Amino acid sequence: MDVREACARLPALAEARESAAAWRQTVERTGRRLTLGAWAVCLGFTLLGAWFAVGQWALYRLAQEAEARLLAK
Repeated sequence: MDVREACARLPALAEARESAAAWRQTVERTGRRLTLGAWAVCLGFTLLGAWFAVGQWALYRLAQEAEARLLAK
């Protein structure tokens, strides 16, 4: 009988191994969720920044047109 067979026969060690495996799965699942959440937050800030930039560009164009109308009078 080798060491692995002996370890597999110990009930407390088997329970500890199962508990550690369950904990590892929980940690990995939480890590994936946090990673997806971080990507979602980054995407949200990117879209918010793009929306702000487009708004600034539109205001700049409107100001140019208003200035051109004033100078044309």
